[in-house]
Amino acid sequence: MTSSLSVRGDARRLGDCVRVWTQRRLTGIDRHRCYCGTDCGTAQRTTASTRSVKDGRYALRRITAVRHDMCMAGVLEALILRPKAVRSEIRRVGAVVANLEQGGVGLLPLTGPVRHALAKPDTDAQVVPGFYELTESVTSWARSLSEITPVAYVHLEFHGGTGFHAAIGWVGGAIAWGPRFTCNHPAEADEYYELTEDLAINGVLRWLGVHRGVAVDEFAAAGLARFRWTDEWAAAGT
Repeated sequence: MTSSLSVRGDARRLGDCVRVWTQRRLTGIDRHRCYCGTDCGTAQRTTASTRSVKDGRYALRRITAVRHDMCMAGVLEALILRPKAVRSEIRRVGAVVANLEQGGVGLLPLTGPVRHALAKPDTDAQVVPGFYELTESVTSWARSLSEITPVAYVHLEFHGGTGFHAAIGWVGGAIAWGPRFTCNHPAEADEYYELTEDLAINGVLRWLGVHRGVAVDEFAAAGLARFRWTDEWAAAGT
């Protein structure tokens, strides 16, 4: 789906920024509550250009983006699971897992090569309703892994403290949690995404056994604020 205010799912770096925004200009904001659950430092506006892509979704235009001194943009798409039980299958598709700090779970980044290894010509273009990036091929693999161990899919995109979480969990090949679609700003809300302070990834982490403790939320307690980008998590995985 494509929001009338922003285009999701084609994240790209613009210096320290990510996400191509349309019809929205981010100005005059000094502090934000970021995806990591903390307040960012002072924001600085930067400007860059993007070129139109072949399918015509983007036009050549100037982009005003917000850079933060501490917590900037973030895009993460991954599976969260207990990797020991399915290590051979993870290796088969060339994936890696980075250990998280609670619950005995790890994060499997859904990088381009992993998606390519999972792709099926008849289903790869099909996106699960409500999600922006979850394809039927990734879903099928996650469901098969869930026959052995609980599996969650998570997707977040944040920029300047504004963005969304989407998550779903499977056990025994069937949906056991969610799906849930959440956002922290009215501009991100639509027929699927609800405005709430309890974002979806926190909920699915609770389902997987992560406890908030003294941390600001389950996201922070699991150590998910360690990196902001899917590729950074992949570089840290084994």
